[in-house]
Amino acid sequence: MDLKAYLTTTTQSELVEKINKAADQYGWRSVTQSAISQWLSGRVPVERAIQLEYVTDGMITREECRPDIFSRRVLSNPPQDTQIG
Repeated sequence: MDLKAYLTTTTQSELVEKINKAADQYGWRSVTQSAISQWLSGRVPVERAIQLEYVTDGMITREECRPDIFSRRVLSNPPQDTQIG
């Protein structure tokens, strides 16, 4: 689930509350609703992608937030011209 889909199940203010509660506990920087709005229209910062995965218990994954950094590429069909041996 990506951030936009997750926010159909909760509000931005509830997500801010979750992140900031964890921020107090783990020494992260706090976040604002404005920042979350920016993430929705742009790119989630790498550190925030990891934090979102944590505070949502994996409902939002770092791979979905930042596939350019955390890609799980699985080569299911290798090229036919690849020969071994």
